[in-house]
Amino acid sequence: MKGLTWLTAIFGLAVVLSGCQSGQLPNPNDEAFLGTNPDVMMRNLQDARARMDRRVAQRTMTPELRDKMMADLTRKYVELAQPEAATDENAWLYGDLFRDAKQWERALELYDRARKVAKTEDRRVNDSLRYARAAANLGRTDEAIEAVESTFNTPPEEKGPILPAVLYEIVPAAEAKGSSPQRWAAVLEKAIEQHLQTIVDQSTEPGQAFLAARPVHVDRAWSRVIALLTKAGRRDEARLALQRADEMLRRYRSL
Repeated sequence: MKGLTWLTAIFGLAVVLSGCQSGQLPNPNDEAFLGTNPDVMMRNLQDARARMDRRVAQRTMTPELRDKMMADLTRKYVELAQPEAATDENAWLYGDLFRDAKQWERALELYDRARKVAKTEDRRVNDSLRYARAAANLGRTDEAIEAVESTFNTPPEEKGPILPAVLYEIVPAAEAKGSSPQRWAAVLEKAIEQHLQTIVDQSTEPGQAFLAARPVHVDRAWSRVIALLTKAGRRDEARLALQRADEMLRRYRSL
């Protein structure tokens, strides 16, 4: 029971950090409940992270201590998780838990199940991108690229997650594993096109936020494409990519 005692201590500290806002936390001793409710575990992790982030901002906790405590809490949750209890509806949540623990093989299996049984296009796209990230972290480049490109046929209303996932999560993971920068430059350029095809409801706050952020993401993505091609020693292709970026951005600004 040593591990469970440690988990209880972590929860106790989380309660202190929250200013005694403990009403939202389930009993940390109830292993069966937590192990079969990944939504509760993920919510608790998010809550704990938010509390610790506030403490870091207030300079009453160091970033290093926050990161250690979050890593420890995530590891303890993974020990409690019962992935065999996963359903088609929550397999992606179990995947997120193992992703946060950087147990990529298990996360890959769960995301693979989730994307294959997704009942909505939103879930299929997001779970396919999660699968691609896990595959990239495992150095499985072909599978990662195939998963990314499988999202390109989604309707314009569902394309929003593609570029941010590729730019900020999947490409960095692939690079860390030494994957071909030239191949990922091509994937990233396609993801830029997907981003520009995205349709949002401009009358809503999320839609307005998306449109405001779009030029920033596109500019950063083009910069990454050029950097990847340069890293691959493809300087001529990098110059051509710069020209395409300029043309695209001029065309976009004229719309």
